[in-house]
Amino acid sequence: MSSLAPNYEPPDATANVGACTSKLRHTDDAIYIAGWQNDSGYEYFIKVYRQHWPTLLQALDGQTGDDVHALFAARFQEIAEAGELSWLRSRHIPREFFSPS
Repeated sequence: MSSLAPNYEPPDATANVGACTSKLRHTDDAIYIAGWQNDSGYEYFIKVYRQHWPTLLQALDGQTGDDVHALFAARFQEIAEAGELSWLRSRHIPREFFSPS
């Protein structure tokens, strides 16, 4: 797995959209999304650093003190259906993206 996505289980949330699967994980420093297309082998990784969590919290309609991980996990299927990268980009949330494919 990429250095953008820590390799530990279980994920905070899993989303399935068509032939794509995404997993959401977090550490104290970042939120990670790992996704892949089951039929083609295409994979990607997205990382949102802690300093951008206030912007993410606002995009999730959260309030100061809310758990950004829990809010993101609760809406992960909806976000995956919109396309995680597109969802983050449209809300101006800085992120790192990597695809070895």
